[in-house]
Amino acid sequence: MEPVIVYCCRDRVDNVLELSDCGQENSIVRFKNLKIFTYGNNKTPSCFQRGASVEFPGYITVSSGQIVVNETLVLNNNASLYFTLRKNDFFVNNVCKKGVSSHFAMPRRYCKPDLCTALGADFCALIGNKGVHDLNTLQISRQQFIRTDISDPFAKLLLRGEWKGEIQLFYINDFVGCLAFPPNQRQWIRVNH
Repeated sequence: MEPVIVYCCRDRVDNVLELSDCGQENSIVRFKNLKIFTYGNNKTPSCFQRGASVEFPGYITVSSGQIVVNETLVLNNNASLYFTLRKNDFFVNNVCKKGVSSHFAMPRRYCKPDLCTALGADFCALIGNKGVHDLNTLQISRQQFIRTDISDPFAKLLLRGEWKGEIQLFYINDFVGCLAFPPNQRQWIRVNH
């Protein structure tokens, strides 16, 4: 009989997902040491084996890091997130590329959502304010649960598996910042539904 391996999922220890800045040195928005916590639909920690797992539906919260904003931005209805998503699957591979759907089962609206709608009003205001924002000291990051959900059943089925990608921030059609996940592009992030 083979031994059974049991992995525990401790909140704020095992459900931590790191994101890295993939922007240019002169980008308007820069990210430093950004970490998020992942949760399931019932707000319990979400893990796969020894790492964070993103669930649909589920939640994320921003844990720590800094967001450096080099100029004030009026983001309401002026900012979008352009996703580039690659699945660890020979038959699927790229699903979104720079905000454009590249797979029939992935609706365009999921590849290029409005920044403020996706992240909520508090984060929208934060990213629009010039300055260095330390997420370790801001109550907004530790208390706000950001919902992760996709209503389209085909897109939801497509999401199950291992992923990596980038999220580019655009303000009035100009590139202002970028996040990559996971930071080591040789790794993958597990997504469940």
